[in-house]
Amino acid sequence: FALPAKKGRVRAPGYLHERLYRHVLNDVRRCASLETAYLRAAAQALVVLAYRFGLRGSEALGLQVDDCHLDATPPWISVQKNRLRDLKSPAARRTVPLLTRLRPVERKAIDRLLSGAMHATAGVTGAPRYLFLDPRGAGEMLDRGLIKRTVNALIKEVTGQPHLSLHHLRHSFACKAWEGVENAGVLG
Repeated sequence: FALPAKKGRVRAPGYLHERLYRHVLNDVRRCASLETAYLRAAAQALVVLAYRFGLRGSEALGLQVDDCHLDATPPWISVQKNRLRDLKSPAARRTVPLLTRLRPVERKAIDRLLSGAMHATAGVTGAPRYLFLDPRGAGEMLDRGLIKRTVNALIKEVTGQPHLSLHHLRHSFACKAWEGVENAGVLG
């Protein structure tokens, strides 16, 4: 179905099924435009954070190590304003639980960034420990624009849908959450 958009255009909400999501996640590992294995892990983590936690790209790219509670029961992510990014609205500040278990490849990508950020800030007092921090320790962020552009291009390529983007992984999360509510009989 489609929704009316500004200026008479039509926009489709977009949805990626699990099979297409996994295809995108696997294709990131072979992506030539991301020159290092660490950049590819960062792109994979971005895909996981959008699809499994429903985060906007800017929310995921602005996460700090202390926002990630993957060993909690249930695992969760805290989305809050920080020096790197503002939130879209006051309601955007939230705690997002993981609705399904992370597969090993998903957890590995996020864990790689967590340990890279910890390594980059080791011995530096008061330095923000951003998840997408360059692990070489210079206090620089990874090229988040490159990561996001690459993920967007892969989503378009894998799905064959030129209108789909990273943001549609967030829509997919919302649809999967809704399906879970319906299947649990919560609504009646």
